[in-house]
Amino acid sequence: MAVMGEEFAVYGRKVDLKPWLEREKLELSTLNRVFSRIQLEGLRVLDAGTGMGYSAKYLAQRIGSGVLVTVDIDPGSLDMLRKLAGVELIDKLIFIKADLRNLDFVKADYFDLVCLYYTIHTIESTTPGGVKRVLEEMHRVLKPGGLLVAVENYATFEPIDDAHRLMLKFSLIEKEINSILAVASDIEYDPEELCSLLEDAGFHFLNYKDVGQGCIDPTLLSWVSYLIDKAKSIQDQKTRREILARLKVLLEDAKKTGIRDAPSYAIYAKKE
Repeated sequence: MAVMGEEFAVYGRKVDLKPWLEREKLELSTLNRVFSRIQLEGLRVLDAGTGMGYSAKYLAQRIGSGVLVTVDIDPGSLDMLRKLAGVELIDKLIFIKADLRNLDFVKADYFDLVCLYYTIHTIESTTPGGVKRVLEEMHRVLKPGGLLVAVENYATFEPIDDAHRLMLKFSLIEKEINSILAVASDIEYDPEELCSLLEDAGFHFLNYKDVGQGCIDPTLLSWVSYLIDKAKSIQDQKTRREILARLKVLLEDAKKTGIRDAPSYAIYAKKE
């Protein structure tokens, strides 16, 4: 599908398509572990938070005669999904631009399965204060006995190599930049924290399992480029130069070792 050097837009930024297709292989491996014991054929599925579209594509390929609705607040997600999924799969799903805090176009008790694939940690940066409301809405649209599957990165972990340590260093700089610019940051949750939030929203916790130890992600260099551009908007010249200098040094290290993503887990909960 892709030609080397071909570009497409990721959240409005032009990037080389090739690393994102390489990342899809990593995502496929994770999704296979997440859904290894779940029969998807014929289910009504809500993919909550389309993002790049990896989970939407995966689910669309496996629900057969079922229904897949994928929702994202960013309409640009549809363009990314089109690029990755292709025309045939796009025709098998319903994309809706909407705020996950309010899915009033969906009746209660409709879906058999709700999938939040690396979605929950982004809620605070897109709709600050919205985590509780989003989880309550997921509970409302899920039918009794239905299953919620959430996949997230661990908030805390012991790095296994320099590529893992770079991930932590870049994450801290991102929080620093966001704080200076008064921009909300993503919030990662460890499983125990997320279990508590789900139970507060009315879910019955089943279990969780590790689904990834952290892979070298070729798209994370694009993330660093994004951080550099963001740091350039810092008004204080001294602070801007100091942060850009740190990013430049770390970027050179990243070009040698790559950046290893955080380990991840899947959590399973039911609506009783």
